[in-house]
Amino acid sequence: MNENTFFKNNFQLHEDIFVTETAQAFRYSDGGKAESTIAHAIQSSSDLSSDSSELEKHIKSWPTYYHLDSSRANFFRALNLTRGKTILEVGSGCGSISRYLAENSEHVVCVEGSLTRAKVCKSRLKGLDNVTVISCNINELLPKKQFDLVVCNGVLEYSPVYSRSKEAVSDFIKMTADFLDDSGLLILGIENKYGLKYFQGYPEDHTGLPFDGIQGYLSREPSPITFSRGKLEEVLGKRYQHLEFYYPFPDYKHPRLILSNQALLELNPSELIAIFDKHKAVAQNIFCSTSAWKSICDDGLVKFFSNSFYVTARKQARALEIVEDQPLIWWYSKNRKREYQVNAVVRKTFTNSLIVSKALRYGNITTDLNKGFEHVLEDSKWITEESMGSQIRSRLMKQKETRGFIEISEDLILDWWENVRYQEGIGRNLEGVYFDFHWYNYFPNSGEKIDLEWVLRDGVDPLHLVFRSVKCFFQAEKSTAPHWSPKARQATPYTVTKQIASLLQLKFSLLLFYNCFMAERRFLTAVQARPVGRLQFLVLFMSPVQIKILSFCSQLKADLVLSTKRRLTKLTLYKLVRRLQF
Repeated sequence: MNENTFFKNNFQLHEDIFVTETAQAFRYSDGGKAESTIAHAIQSSSDLSSDSSELEKHIKSWPTYYHLDSSRANFFRALNLTRGKTILEVGSGCGSISRYLAENSEHVVCVEGSLTRAKVCKSRLKGLDNVTVISCNINELLPKKQFDLVVCNGVLEYSPVYSRSKEAVSDFIKMTADFLDDSGLLILGIENKYGLKYFQGYPEDHTGLPFDGIQGYLSREPSPITFSRGKLEEVLGKRYQHLEFYYPFPDYKHPRLILSNQALLELNPSELIAIFDKHKAVAQNIFCSTSAWKSICDDGLVKFFSNSFYVTARKQARALEIVEDQPLIWWYSKNRKREYQVNAVVRKTFTNSLIVSKALRYGNITTDLNKGFEHVLEDSKWITEESMGSQIRSRLMKQKETRGFIEISEDLILDWWENVRYQEGIGRNLEGVYFDFHWYNYFPNSGEKIDLEWVLRDGVDPLHLVFRSVKCFFQAEKSTAPHWSPKARQATPYTVTKQIASLLQLKFSLLLFYNCFMAERRFLTAVQARPVGRLQFLVLFMSPVQIKILSFCSQLKADLVLSTKRRLTKLTLYKLVRRLQF
């Protein structure tokens, strides 16, 4: 197959890129420096596969993250729709998704308006002979042979900018349908005009202006435009009879959590959304998005406020299919070393049970005895209630609450501790399976435990479990902490761990606390893709208020900078800890 198989146009060959005779300069760019950096990363790497860890080492900025991170293709991995298909990819960019499509299909035609980006895309596809790269405006192409699949990822919103038509959006949708076989499928990824993050004050992804899309894109014309779910259904419905919506988090660009429409009917995904809907903080910080998502999920409104959409569209209506073990939700772990990265699926069985299945993304589970832990993956049932961590968060956010952290959560902590078991025989360690028994893996109402993924061979120091649970809680609730009650905001991981140790009658000292940190650091260094520095120890002594103050505390900042230039000893840490007690 080649360019003339699918199109009537005449093409000229330009450095292995096919260009139409009428092609004009295309202005879209991530910036010349950024695209040069991406091109260099690809040219200097031997592994160009769609999940290349070698390419990910070059990620230093948003453009490199966007074009080189393997999570870009997660939606296509989840649905597995490309096998044996001929595919037209509109707006291929630098080839991140193109590479996955080509690895898993019969033939891919990549169309990219920018000749510079088309060349980068071609270099990313090195070694694959089932790919054709064309540089032109998609509106110039004249279909000759139709495709099984058309992919438009982050493209529809730009149709008013790169088309002269007054009906640019409708014309673009018609064009995608003209390229498709009657039984073919369109896959479209796009931001939601009314995504919750935009109400919180995040800049609009295309114009960079807060609230711009919500207000109807009044800033400039022509402008990229996004759509609500209802409007997207309307414009797609003119050419397609069968639509299925999916809700990716944090967004469609790097989906780590994907919810199907059926999932929203079967279960409440607020706990998962709280984990995966992570964005950089904004100055407005108008409300707590975690609490908002819980309310939105309770009221069945995720489909209206999801930050973005994936849509699959068919030209022909389909009969209702009953699928055994129907997948409802997909999620992908990240920030781990490759041997520990996990894919998870929530399935609905014929008995209407909801089962969570996990599998390693790369290879088989191996036990490294030298590391002192085992990695255990087991199927489990979906739990419908709130975790202990979520219940504590809800209590802390009651603004009229005058009690401190421990007083608010004491009953939950005591109940949680009643569910741990000590090892038999000599010693006072807990059984190794409880290493991952933190507050988000325990459900007090039913007493269920889930996701006990890590097992320590020599058992778990009780204080380490308390330390780990508190640390995980403060890390997970970093975005909600500014919305806690005034007294709760004064708590630090150190003070909470100390108070819980007293409540549970466990030995505690600053040295024991430091030893817990170092033990946790050794574990995370063995598992995570990025090492954990000793300097992170200091954060454990900071309340949410103090973390904000840190940026204004010049003397402390100077001490921190100095400490990174020399070996960070226990003594140095203690000195810095004392300075933090202001």
